[in-house]
Parts: sequence; C-alpha cells; structure tokens
Amino acid sequence: MAITQQHWDEAPVWANYLAQDANGKIWAYEMEPRLGFRYWVSLDQTRATLCGTDTDTDGWEQSLTKRPDSQPTAQGYVPDWSTAPEKAEFHAIDKDGRGWWYQGEPLALRACWRWPDATEIWRNMDCNMQYGLDGWERSLTKRPAQAPRPARDNRKDKELIDLRVENVALKAQNSALRDEIARLLREKEGS
Repeated sequence: MAITQQHWDEAPVWANYLAQDANGKIWAYEMEPRLGFRYWVSLDQTRATLCGTDTDTDGWEQSLTKRPDSQPTAQGYVPDWSTAPEKAEFHAIDKDGRGWWYQGEPLALRACWRWPDATEIWRNMDCNMQYGLDGWERSLTKRPAQAPRPARDNRKDKELIDLRVENVALKAQNSALRDEIARLLREKEGS
C-alpha cells in the first residue's frame, strides 16, 4: 500500500503525516506518530483523524508518509526582541510552532522547551508557525546584548508623581482647614 497524492488532497490542512493501520484505515496526524502493534500511535496527544481506507494493507508498517510539500523550519526566524517582556533572556519555538519567551535558559525535551527553574515564561503571540516544525530543537535564541528592551513610559511615572504631590497638598489643605475650623469654633464658644 502506498500513500498517494489523492490521500494528501483529502487530508486536513493541519495534517503533516499520513499512515495506514493493519485494518486498512488511513489516518492523518498533526505530529509524527509511532508504530504500535497493529496501528500507528500519536504519543504527543495531538490531532489525528481518519481520512480514508484501503483494502491493500501489505506493508502498512512502512506506510508512514510526511507531507510532500516543504515543511516550515525554525531556521531564519528571528524573534522581535523589541516586543519581548523586559525580563525575557531567551526565545524558543516548540515543535508545534508556538514561540515562547523565557527568563531562564530552557531545555529541549520531546516536542517542546521546558524551564528547569521556576523562571517566568511568556507566550510570543507573534510567532505562530505551522505545525510539524522541523529544526525546532535548534530554535533557542539568547537576547542579543544590544537588543532593545521595552521602553518605559515615563509619562505614567510623572502622572503618578503629580497625583501623589496633589494628594499631599490636599491633605495639607484639609489639615489646615480643620485647624482653622477648630480655631473659629473655639473663638465662637469663647465669645
């Protein structure tokens, strides 16, 4: 049995692999499945869906086929450090194509990056590559020394200081008014 272009034409757009089980069912997988006893298994808990059957099951164990068109790669992707959180020191892309900012250096595991310490992480919403990313384990990038950090909005700091000064002035006025009212009441009672 051979996976053909017709099978790919019927596969969902998110599918990166097709494989046939021993019973003839052809499945589309988001991530690369592993060979089981009589079927293919998606170990990463990612999407899989039935997309056809074929009565010719000879060689089903060798039926795993990667999408023929070119797969996206992590090579060439440069994160925009001006949008990174101030504490972020590293950027990496998981196998599923999602980018993440890390405060500490993460480690590459089976299909994603994980941080060994209790450091902060943030989702990079600008990095949404396609599923089945090749070379994801080489996507770790350290913040360049000259990379811009998010600009601090000094106007907000000045507004906050102005509000505090105004608050102190109001408290002083309030205190002075209380003192003046108390003096007037004492004068009235005394007369």
